[in-house]
Amino acid sequence: MPESISSANISRTAPAEWLLARVAGPDRAAAIMGDLEELAATRGRLWFWIAYARTLITLGWRTPVAFVAGSAGFFLMMSFFSTLLRNPGPNRTAHMASVDILANAAVLSTGFLLVFSVSVWFATPFAILRFGFRDRMAQLYGVFFLLAAPLFFHSNPVSLVCALLTLAVIFAALFSKPWRRPMVVIASMSIAVLVSLVACNDLATKIYHPKFHLKAGLDAASADPIAFNLVSWLVVRLTFAVALLIASFACSRLHRWLLEERPALIGGANA
Repeated sequence: MPESISSANISRTAPAEWLLARVAGPDRAAAIMGDLEELAATRGRLWFWIAYARTLITLGWRTPVAFVAGSAGFFLMMSFFSTLLRNPGPNRTAHMASVDILANAAVLSTGFLLVFSVSVWFATPFAILRFGFRDRMAQLYGVFFLLAAPLFFHSNPVSLVCALLTLAVIFAALFSKPWRRPMVVIASMSIAVLVSLVACNDLATKIYHPKFHLKAGLDAASADPIAFNLVSWLVVRLTFAVALLIASFACSRLHRWLLEERPALIGGANA
């Protein structure tokens, strides 16, 4: 009889331990669940689930809050980018036309920073809130954010300088042993963001027909191509949200594999 009761408890708490392991890691989750199960033997199952929920919130609040903050940063970047496309300004179009080499370099640097900003504006607030600013990856993201942000507020010469400084920081990090792994995670995160955005956007385009972007009751020839449509607005943002969710999962996994130490394993080996 005791064995059957124990087996029932294990089967009930296995999904709870799996969920806790998603935010605390498998080793730490097993230790916490063991402590809760031991205390629940005298305090009851109601206490167990209350303590479990409190532990889950305490350990897991960072991830959803970090995702919301990162998504807000991404959509803010997209609004700046759309403003930049609508109002390029004279400094971005003709300021450097007299020097072709510098003009081409400025255009390339602007494109590089724009592509890099797609991941930086999401990942910087996500990394700082999810892992803390003492984390090396979060610190690097803070530097990259400061270098990429002036792109939206200054002229092409400033973009060229910021792009060169960004490349210098990237190469310096790759040749520095303490910063190499954080830089690898950041590079992988940039690729994950771009790939997930392109893949989700392509899937949404195939499922969601472009005609819904047009005003209701008007034919394609007379409809305003930039008319606001609530359904279209929701589909676009839902697509971005799914892509960023995939990227945040990839970032957390890469951070755990490459940057986080495993104190439980080390302690067990020493014992």
